[in-house]
Amino acid sequence: MAEPTDSGSAGISELQERGDVEGLTRLLERPEFATRVAVVHALAKLDSPQATQALVSVFDGDLLQFVRTEAAAALAERGDPRGKEDLLAALDDDSEFGLRRTAAAALAALGDSRGTQAQEEIRTDDALAKVEQSTATWGRKRLWVGIILLLVSPVLILAVLSNNKLMSGSATAWGINVALAAAVGIVGIILVILARPRG
Repeated sequence: MAEPTDSGSAGISELQERGDVEGLTRLLERPEFATRVAVVHALAKLDSPQATQALVSVFDGDLLQFVRTEAAAALAERGDPRGKEDLLAALDDDSEFGLRRTAAAALAALGDSRGTQAQEEIRTDDALAKVEQSTATWGRKRLWVGIILLLVSPVLILAVLSNNKLMSGSATAWGINVALAAAVGIVGIILVILARPRG
């Protein structure tokens, strides 16, 4: 897959190979966040004061927290304290998709135990989210089955009451059929109640 280009200029990888910090910095003005993240990664591979300053500019000024966190990870790898501080702050912020996950991975890669601990918490949260999703899905199924049974129950009762053979038969058989039809409705009510969300 080709790297994004800026109005016919060289791709990000070529700019990186040339050490063209100025060219990469121009690409940081692009609106696509994926392009800006790719530029941050390219800058992170350049060992120069200009590249570090460009990362600081992203860290200080990008509108998207995710991009700032990527810049913070790059700065932290260079030993810049601003990067590590921002990564630690991002551990408590999941306002943007993947932000906390990215910060935790960066800190863990730097050997910070807080990053490793956060990764374990994220894995636990993911597992709990899967359980909750499964429970919610089963709850919706119970709700729909309950509603269907509630709708079917009166139809069954009416069918029993309008059946001449049952009406003229023994009272016991008639009573059993009515009770079964009513039981269908009771089961429906129970399923609907069980499907209600619990606070």
